[in-house]
Amino acid sequence: MGITVDNVFTVNASTVFDVRANYTYFYETHETPAEHYTPTQIGLPAALQSSSNKVMLPYFSFGNCSSSAPSSYQCLGYNSVNYQPTTSYQMFADVVKLMGRHTLKAGFDGRQYRVAIQNFGYADGEFVFATNFVTKGTGASAQKFGGDLASFLLGLPTSGEYDNNPLGAYHSYQIGSFIQDDWRVNDHLTINAGVRFDIETPYEERAGRTVNGWNPTAPNNASAAATTAFKPITVTANTPFTVGAINTLGGLTFPGSSNGAVFAKNSGFFSPRLGFSYTPGLLNGKTVIRGGFGVFTEPTSLASMNAAGTISSNANTNQEGFNSQTPFQATNNSYYTSLSTLSNPFPSGFTAPTGSSLGASTNLGSPSAISFMAPMEHDPYSIRWNIGFQQSLSPNLLLEALYSGNHALHLPVGSQNINATQRQYLTTNPYRDQNLASAVGTAVSNPYAGLLPSGNSNFNGSTTALSNLMVPYPAYGSTAITEQNETIGQSFFHSGMIHIQQRAKHGLTLTGNYSFSKLTESDTYLNDVDTNLTHRISVLDHTHHFTFGGTYELPFGRGKMFALGGSRWADEIFGGFVLNSIYQFQSGPPIYFSADIPFQPGMGIKDIKVNPRNTSTTNSGNPALVNAAGVFVTGSTSTCAVASGQPCDGTAFFNGQYVNHYRTLPQTFNNVRADGFNNLDASILKNFKFSETVRMQLRFETFNTLNHPVFDVPAVTSATSSSFGYITSTPFTAQPRQVQLGGRIYF
Repeated sequence: MGITVDNVFTVNASTVFDVRANYTYFYETHETPAEHYTPTQIGLPAALQSSSNKVMLPYFSFGNCSSSAPSSYQCLGYNSVNYQPTTSYQMFADVVKLMGRHTLKAGFDGRQYRVAIQNFGYADGEFVFATNFVTKGTGASAQKFGGDLASFLLGLPTSGEYDNNPLGAYHSYQIGSFIQDDWRVNDHLTINAGVRFDIETPYEERAGRTVNGWNPTAPNNASAAATTAFKPITVTANTPFTVGAINTLGGLTFPGSSNGAVFAKNSGFFSPRLGFSYTPGLLNGKTVIRGGFGVFTEPTSLASMNAAGTISSNANTNQEGFNSQTPFQATNNSYYTSLSTLSNPFPSGFTAPTGSSLGASTNLGSPSAISFMAPMEHDPYSIRWNIGFQQSLSPNLLLEALYSGNHALHLPVGSQNINATQRQYLTTNPYRDQNLASAVGTAVSNPYAGLLPSGNSNFNGSTTALSNLMVPYPAYGSTAITEQNETIGQSFFHSGMIHIQQRAKHGLTLTGNYSFSKLTESDTYLNDVDTNLTHRISVLDHTHHFTFGGTYELPFGRGKMFALGGSRWADEIFGGFVLNSIYQFQSGPPIYFSADIPFQPGMGIKDIKVNPRNTSTTNSGNPALVNAAGVFVTGSTSTCAVASGQPCDGTAFFNGQYVNHYRTLPQTFNNVRADGFNNLDASILKNFKFSETVRMQLRFETFNTLNHPVFDVPAVTSATSSSFGYITSTPFTAQPRQVQLGGRIYF
């Protein structure tokens, strides 16, 4: 809901003053019927309910029930209940003053944005049931079906957790002021010049319940002891692999006060703008040349865009320390006996949030991913320019040509895992290095044994996988530590457009547009360990765009070419018909290769080809990614054997996906694109004129008239999947033919 109050004051014949105030409130919530039930109603302990900040049915998970192709029973409950109310306030004022050939305009624009975010997670508990208990000690294999239900009937979950997530209440201010002069130099030339100054404050959390960065040199509670305990480690898997040193420092930082800022910002930003319109006098006013240049700032956001061009639907709320997860302790002897049951799932109580009291030791050793917004953010802004002309070829025919460009700077980089495997432990071999794959999984002495909080037993044992020591912050093992929205990205856009329009003539109006454009960007990392962003053709690039539309009033009825004798009844029956249509074609976007996939021997980038309209719902036949298995390694079968001493150095091993590989395969290719947009909409209108003041219109409209499908991108996220290279669906934005009838009476 919203309300706007606007008052315009005419001070005198040359001065106008406008004041406007706005309030907008939007309540977004994701609820579930599970909220109509409570833990005690189904016989679970009252503590699950009394400690919850959102009472509902706990979440019971069986097998892979969250998949689109469930492998077991349906899950019970819901784990994505949340609400995100947003509020905005605006106060705007401007004054316009006419002074001879000048039109001066100055103004102020002040806004406050508020967003409250509550993601409840497993607010009443999550209980996962598998076959661990019902097969342990029997020597039997896991049941193909029903073992998880047996575990449920015995009241023996195999894993789970209990979440306590706080409310995040964020706000930000934006204050802008501007001045502009529209100067009509003479009858042929007009110049527009202005400047805007914007100040945007960083988002702040009302109670300071947020992290605001990561300090890579901060000591934590385990730093000193882990440094002493670590000794260089060498693992031999045909080839020796050595970890000679580890870093024991690093931890989260906090604002430490209420209204704490999530990140720091630059102090302000100037945005100049300049434009002109020129009509050469020698061409009798049939030609207009226009151009412009401007800088436009963009507000920072709590949301982020991933490498595939999708913006997160939820804001980034990084509240480590202020939320807590209590893990369900199923067993302490590998499922031979149970430690906790459904009747008393958390006998030791629930883990209390620590807030910021632990400083850099917050979430130390946690197996849960950690994230934080980039500590310093700059206003993203775009430098835009254009130049073009309009030419009147005849009284009814107009031609326009335009070039426009855009250079965006300080774009946010969606994410970077700063705890990815370090560069010195990555291979550049163009094949799977099975020796390395064997080495990284080797159990080695753990320098953090017994030093981490007891709930984080994943990294607290006497041994740990070698891969957990190959990262910058081994106290967290290979858990991702993600920096979000670092404003160091940029993009480049160039576009040429031709527009031709035939104004109404004999009842016919035609218009056509063709544009050729290119959008490249540097706003993502090819490897998380890189210090420079990868430059690529954008996933949002559509090179060709063509639109053609027309309206034709059929020449029947009074005042038309075929007057039908001037009969009113003939006019009502045969007259007043109008045909409309619009055709659009747009080339498809580049396919985004999220995975680092090995090539078959002798194959390379030049061999990647796609048929974007080759589909298969059964993952059989010819894939859309032409000869996918012949170009890429799509399996995982080895042709060498480490145990027998056969070398796995690429001479005999080409199959299998990469392990610890430094990626060089680009994310996008200009010539490897998804299906394009090819659409015709059409309508027939019938106008009735009952009198000079009363009229009626009937409409028959079709959208996607030819029922032309648009296919999704081929599956390229996993080369070991049976669907790799195949198109099996249409995107959710693709719509089948739609027909609608409508009418209106106006008087």
